[in-house]
Amino acid sequence: MNKKAFTLIELLVVIAIIAILAAILFPVFAQAKLQAKTSAGLSNMKQLATGNQLYYNDYDDNRMGRQSIDNQLCMSWKQASEAYRKNLQIFSDLVNPAAKYYDGFSDPAVRTVICPATSAPLNGLGQYARGYYWNNIFGGRGGGGYWDNGGFNLSQVAAPADVGDVTEAKEEFTDYGPFLTWTQNVDSETSWLGAAAPVTGLQWNGTNGKYGDKAMNVGYLDGHAKRTAFSSLCGKWIITGTNTVTNPNQETFWNFSVNDINALGSGWSWMVGAVENYCSSMPVQFR
Repeated sequence: MNKKAFTLIELLVVIAIIAILAAILFPVFAQAKLQAKTSAGLSNMKQLATGNQLYYNDYDDNRMGRQSIDNQLCMSWKQASEAYRKNLQIFSDLVNPAAKYYDGFSDPAVRTVICPATSAPLNGLGQYARGYYWNNIFGGRGGGGYWDNGGFNLSQVAAPADVGDVTEAKEEFTDYGPFLTWTQNVDSETSWLGAAAPVTGLQWNGTNGKYGDKAMNVGYLDGHAKRTAFSSLCGKWIITGTNTVTNPNQETFWNFSVNDINALGSGWSWMVGAVENYCSSMPVQFR
């Protein structure tokens, strides 16, 4: 009686089919996993934006400062508002590689450099991962100047759904103004910290993976969060890749217009130049 069995050729054909299917399906599964992590990051951003709204409501719509550095307090906006968030893990973005490192106000070694000796110990303050920035927006005040610290009131924002509150980032510190250099090595920003500066090699020079859609998660001042194209931060008032202002009265993602700043005098022109540089230096792969 003959026993039926696969021949060697048949086994090789089956193995080849399995290998082909695996080659087709594994990238699909990897992409689905990436999308799930990206969605989790957007959910985190929404929770951050909601927590900030609760803080603003309790402080008469005044925004917390980006940081405090004095002999009594040395903390970032994250630590100042941590009572409104019970889960520190929402700051740990699963896709942003910067989340492997503490930010400057959470890293004990960095605190010894940037904080006065009396306030350098953490003393119970939460330790937060990098990955999310306080959007360094600008608004007017009674004295006629512009500022970026505590006391900014949401009534000074004409279009809160268009002005960023929390953004993504990779750098050591926790505020994000119109100052990004697109291909910078993050470590070069903190070389002045000496041995306290972690050597990460992180850069903003790639659009692979999570940033393949040329966008980042942003929480806005009205409390909503969404994926926001890098180029859209410029498009309403300046042509991306140029210094051509198309609407000098249009307020930017940072809550000021070109005319607003120019009206303050030549000493403030650096602010317009900083955003123009952000837009004009944006590499083609980000647009």
